[in-house]
Amino acid sequence: MNNQTVAQVRLHNNTGNSDKIYECVVVRSGDLYLVNTQNGRRGGSMTPRTKTKEPVSLEAAMSIYDKLLREKLADNYYVLEGDNTVAAPAASNDPTGAFHQPQLLNDIDRDAAMALIEDDEWVMEEKMDGKRIATAISASDIRISNKSARACSIPAPIVTAIQSLTSVEYVGPVLYIETDGELIGDKYHVFDIFAIDGADLRHLPYETRAAHYAKLIGRNKALAGGVFDAIEAVETFYGTAAKRSAFERVEGRNGEGVVFKRRDMVYAPGRPNSGGPALKFKFRASSTAICLGDTGGGKRSIRLGMLSSDGGVVYVGNVTVPPNQPIPKSDDLVEVLYLYRYEDGCLFQPVLKGVRDDQTREDCTLAQVKRIKLKTDSEMDDEK
Repeated sequence: MNNQTVAQVRLHNNTGNSDKIYECVVVRSGDLYLVNTQNGRRGGSMTPRTKTKEPVSLEAAMSIYDKLLREKLADNYYVLEGDNTVAAPAASNDPTGAFHQPQLLNDIDRDAAMALIEDDEWVMEEKMDGKRIATAISASDIRISNKSARACSIPAPIVTAIQSLTSVEYVGPVLYIETDGELIGDKYHVFDIFAIDGADLRHLPYETRAAHYAKLIGRNKALAGGVFDAIEAVETFYGTAAKRSAFERVEGRNGEGVVFKRRDMVYAPGRPNSGGPALKFKFRASSTAICLGDTGGGKRSIRLGMLSSDGGVVYVGNVTVPPNQPIPKSDDLVEVLYLYRYEDGCLFQPVLKGVRDDQTREDCTLAQVKRIKLKTDSEMDDEK
């Protein structure tokens, strides 16, 4: 199949007087692949080029693609998220502009999750598999922060949608709103609201806040649609039957997990030492690891490490890099899904989710790995 897109990226450089766009795409040509680029001023004509005079193997094409992406990122370009420019402030790992310390959740096991499904004092939501984002948005001020309360970016259509919200309760356009949610691709999934216009909602019970953001977003989507397609209210499930049914649906389609929240929970930033009024159960474990470099031999895979209790780096296996992702650099922090980790061994069936910019090296500890499995006698025999 010719012209099938295998990987693509759109980058923007707005440093100084620059306002440049750079695009790179890997496309199939027969049984081989081409790497094509185009660049120019934003809004102007683009100059097309090819980086492969003749079609090459997928491995060679992705190597060229990865090299070009690294060069541009090192030259003050950043990846555009969504189908046009991202919202200010520009993506950054500086704390400048950060405003919100998020409420973080402790993990529970399946038995505890089953018990909370039966408990009517707790509601349940699907755990969205994206990037944690909090917003504080008005017509003139945009503040976006990630899980580490550091300034970051989101696609501009999301900001436009939030700025376009109208509310019956507050009569007319929403002038200021603070939200918490998860960014997946170019859609923002809202699962909490802290303030709207002059009202601070943090002290209200969670079920009140949940009903408010669901009604606010649902009403606007029903009346107008279009611009509001960029935001979504995460559904809250009440009662044992609804929670159990949703739990089975999410697990059946390989969702990330579920979140349980007490109905009377007020918003409290930070993570409790244990327990808490908001808890998460993941169907598949997830941890942050350190990229120790590629595995060599032209393979699209990297070596992973985590920190032991004495601060040393422990090798925990390799993971394949999907074709639509650039190969992480040494010392990048990456998020990895897996079933469990063998005691004193490697992660089992790891899957790379991507590079993280909202964690620190100190977060990449073996202690974060909750699912440990002892090797059976037969498994140890297989390794001999």
